[in-house]
Amino acid sequence: MVQLCREELFPTKTLTVVGWALVEAAGYSFVEGSRKEEDCVVLQCREQNQLCIASYNVEDDQVNCFIRIPMEKVKKIVIGPLGTILRSSQKRLHMRLYYTLMDSRQCYFTLKTVNFTSMEEDRDILLSIARTLSSICTNILVQEQKLTKKKGPVHQGVIYLVMPKELAWEETLLSRTNKAKEEGGDGGDSVEEGEMWEEEEEEEDEREQSLSMPASPTLPKRPV
Repeated sequence: MVQLCREELFPTKTLTVVGWALVEAAGYSFVEGSRKEEDCVVLQCREQNQLCIASYNVEDDQVNCFIRIPMEKVKKIVIGPLGTILRSSQKRLHMRLYYTLMDSRQCYFTLKTVNFTSMEEDRDILLSIARTLSSICTNILVQEQKLTKKKGPVHQGVIYLVMPKELAWEETLLSRTNKAKEEGGDGGDSVEEGEMWEEEEEEEDEREQSLSMPASPTLPKRPV
């Protein structure tokens, strides 16, 4: 997953890129509207000073969508339990990566390891990732505490390579709207189809009335 995402998103081989395969927790996906867990890859490029997070489709071996975040926008990483209890009755540790949006609001990703073995191993893996990122960008604060279940603001700047099913209706609506505009020409002074038909019917009624009216006695009658 990491290698394929690296080749897709950072094709230049000379760049220094480190990466990790993780899972985004259900209900916190940066694919808006999705309520399931998403396989994802976190990549960090030293030369471009950039963090790239991608949603990955394991079945098709392809990147669904991704977002690029300047490292100076990443503010802190918090590691702790989210409170979700699995069937095995084991709690999981999550890593919440905070960054600021264009309008200075705080947004975050909520991630966990791919395979769970123990809380201790989860903690070691997530702390290792957090420390690696903070060593590259020294302004990142690393903390350990319990994470709230509150959902953050919608991520900005997500680039879709494969349109998710959750947004398919929006794509269909957009394509229909664009098609209607193309068929109707410039929509600046255009009117609705119903209004056009009503105007034509009114003109037709006026012509019929003028033909049915008796000719004026002072004017010669014109042939119809």
